[in-house]
Amino acid sequence: MSSRYTTNVVAANVVAALLIGNASQALAASSVFTASFKWCTKDPQSTVSPVFSLSGAPKGTTVLSIHMFDHNASYNHGGGDVPYKGKATIPCGAIKSGWIGPFPPANQVHTYEFSIKALDSKGNTLGTASATREFPEK
Repeated sequence: MSSRYTTNVVAANVVAALLIGNASQALAASSVFTASFKWCTKDPQSTVSPVFSLSGAPKGTTVLSIHMFDHNASYNHGGGDVPYKGKATIPCGAIKSGWIGPFPPANQVHTYEFSIKALDSKGNTLGTASATREFPEK
């Protein structure tokens, strides 16, 4: 997703919140939820999930629902839910089960995307972020 698209979505959310008279929602909408990640291992099919760096997680987030997709193979690698305690870093191995690490064919590099949903205590989506990276890295 381009930063221009993200900026437009954030601006639209702020305007919508202001139009319905909800200043606190407008303030929350102006914060951009972003994520990045680094692989924790070079081993294909590892069950050790990457380390994630987060910024702007929405207020009220209690759980992060994290899922990985291989763009080259159109393959869903699954994911899992991770309790969120307000930290900017989610450590290696935080996804305990329900996903399998990257495994492109020999001598190929694939592009993997993690989508992250910030959920409140009732399971409502408060915001989303995504991050993309190649495996293996050059």
